[in-house]
Amino acid sequence: MVTEASVVEQLLNVKLAGPYDVYHGICILVSDKVHPIGTNNFQGTFNEVKAIILPFVKTWPHYSGCEEYPVPSGNCRSAISVYEHYSYVYDMWKMSEPYGELRWSLLDHLLNQLGSRQP
Repeated sequence: MVTEASVVEQLLNVKLAGPYDVYHGICILVSDKVHPIGTNNFQGTFNEVKAIILPFVKTWPHYSGCEEYPVPSGNCRSAISVYEHYSYVYDMWKMSEPYGELRWSLLDHLLNQLGSRQP
């Protein structure tokens, strides 16, 4: 079972060490560290992580309105098309890119919101 504390721990790891895979978003990076991709229950873990994170994603001022792809494109392209573009072509976490800046902003928001709930 995934806990808020385990999600906060992994979010903090991404913040401090950087994403170990620049082609994946927050939910996959956290889920993989809690229950690795390719193991029997990765999808279940992913769904649990998403259920913990999603209410806080929706309070992020830049939320795209799309639960699956919450980081907006920063232009008129859809959030999903930009996610796919960056995940296959570029580093989606690159801070010098508007999309990367927004992704780091979301990570900070999640850490602030979830971290404040920890004892």
